[in-house]
Amino acid sequence: MINVTTRHDARLLESTNPYPKFLADRRERVYEEVFINPGGEVSANLAKNHLRSIQEQHDKNHGWICESGHEGVFKDEDGKWYAFRHHAKYR
Repeated sequence: MINVTTRHDARLLESTNPYPKFLADRRERVYEEVFINPGGEVSANLAKNHLRSIQEQHDKNHGWICESGHEGVFKDEDGKWYAFRHHAKYR
């Protein structure tokens, strides 16, 4: 399990836990990012809603992969709640 407690931790996922260039089915990674909702939210529930929106827009049907533990919400040092998702797109 990945432990993300700050925006800094989330940003590091792409460099410390990159997705493979190729999957077993030979699809190639064409894009990888760590998305963090800008501005944050006032509650965990609002951040979770933001995460659900990201999940719906970046799903497996469109080639996006997100490993278990590479997404969630956290309360950052500024007191706001943030949704994050480390994902990659394959073709």
